Amino acid sequence: MRVIARKLRVNLSPTYSDRISLLALGLVWLGVWGPWISHRVSSLTLNAVDLAEWSTVLVDVRAGPLHADPDRLRLGIALAAVALAVAAVVIRVLWWRWAVRFVALLPGLVLLPPYPQVLQLWRSDAFGTRFLVAALIWVGVAASLLTDLLPEKGRQGILILLSGLAVGFGGSAFLRLRKPFEAHYAAPISPGWGVTAFTVGLLVVVVLQAVRLLDIKTQTGQQP
Repeated sequence: MRVIARKLRVNLSPTYSDRISLLALGLVWLGVWGPWISHRVSSLTLNAVDLAEWSTVLVDVRAGPLHADPDRLRLGIALAAVALAVAAVVIRVLWWRWAVRFVALLPGLVLLPPYPQVLQLWRSDAFGTRFLVAALIWVGVAASLLTDLLPEKGRQGILILLSGLAVGFGGSAFLRLRKPFEAHYAAPISPGWGVTAFTVGLLVVVVLQAVRLLDIKTQTGQQP
């Protein structure tokens, strides 16, 4: 226990990049609940979770090439939530740190399949993948306790991987799903501030952590 406590004290030396990354991931979390697509005439406003759900009624999704995109979007949300939980290590007060991680866990509740399909867990043909994506958030937030013990370079690598995959899955799914919505309403649909915050926030984390990681490697290489 003393070794773990000592290691935690060493790791809890947040840099400016770490603090900005945490704030950026907080913005990403807010972006999940902000509007991703909106249409003034139809009063259509959907956040990321609703977009993934309502897109399943589109023909291109139900019986077309976009059938996997709703779950790709959910996977992007899940990875971003886990990244927030990992980044919370910079918060020195433990109960505040776990308060942030509890907030990061909330999408895991919303993404669970509806009752009674949720009782089938991953075995459901229609909702099995959705359950696994939601479970990823629960497992990832719990595992963030272990990432607290990693050296700085290890956490930075995890944040780069999680954020990069999140923006890749979430951003690409949004771009693909927006097209059938535009076709359905016969009008272009501008991206909402939610998807902008989601994308920009994750890219900021990738850039900051990559620069910091390269800087650490350079400093290590220069040591005699």
